Amino acid sequence: MAKRSGRFRNKPTGLAAFVGRALGKLAAKRDRLARQLAGVDKEIADVRASVGSLASTRPVPQQARKAARAPMSEATRQKMADAAKARWAAARKAGKKNLS
Repeated sequence: MAKRSGRFRNKPTGLAAFVGRALGKLAAKRDRLARQLAGVDKEIADVRASVGSLASTRPVPQQARKAARAPMSEATRQKMADAAKARWAAARKAGKKNLS
């Protein structure tokens, strides 16, 4: 009878050892990935906190300020148009091409 070679002569023992090693490696990998994930979650929270603080101190955009104004009456609008026409007429009379 030939002598068996290999790590374990008993196949069930060898199989159990293989499964134990594989499970141990997978558990270590899971723990390492969980630590990395916790670090990434902390970085995301830090970025959200810093962006949130920047957003609260940011000035209001021009469009938002215009939208918040009360509507102008037709009479006021007409007075403003007449004043602008008068300014342009004076500028044309003086030979200017712009009002600045």
